[in-house]
Amino acid sequence: MKTVVLYLFLTILSFKLVSQTKNGTQLKTKYGKIVDLGKEPLGTIRYKDNFVLYKGRIFSGILIETDYMGHKLLYSEYKDGKVNGKYELYGANGKLKEKYSSFNGLRNGLYEKYFYPSGKINIRANYKNGKIDGISEIFFESGKTKSKGNYKDGIEITYIEYWSNGNPLLTRNYEVSPGLRKCLFQRFRENGVLENTGMVINDTSDVIDGKNYDENGKLIN
Repeated sequence: MKTVVLYLFLTILSFKLVSQTKNGTQLKTKYGKIVDLGKEPLGTIRYKDNFVLYKGRIFSGILIETDYMGHKLLYSEYKDGKVNGKYELYGANGKLKEKYSSFNGLRNGLYEKYFYPSGKINIRANYKNGKIDGISEIFFESGKTKSKGNYKDGIEITYIEYWSNGNPLLTRNYEVSPGLRKCLFQRFRENGVLENTGMVINDTSDVIDGKNYDENGKLIN
């Protein structure tokens, strides 16, 4: 008996269905009923207009997906068609790839992404009402910090990026006043020597008061 695997992509208009074992994808509705999608017709679940639908109706409950070996691929909690609660995405090897909590479809609290084949963390950030808020870090596979930013309501306040040896590569700091947002940046060579500096106004791409330095850190222009 052919069955289906449901791959949930929240950025496309529908779900992609492929071969799966009969226990591969389940729904646990708000009434506690377990539904095995292997016994349901194709297209039973849809993602449309930012809502998850089950048999054409807005879905509330738990979506669980596993592969043919029984490894968990997805665990997601929904209310009124939107992620509301825990969301966990796993790779084919059963290792966690991404997890966060959501309220009414918006990320809230800690967000973590595990991109590397080793399973080590790649991104750790904090969200508030769907926007990055607080500290956000990206890591090298070694575990060292690759970049670190501080955000408020999705707006960058400070930012620093590192070379793999731990030396700073780029820093951004901001001066904000009504109608004016200045970004003061510094870029460094891998050995830690200053390479250039400048300022950007109101998040444009135009550099003001740019300065360049030679390999010894001496001002060129």
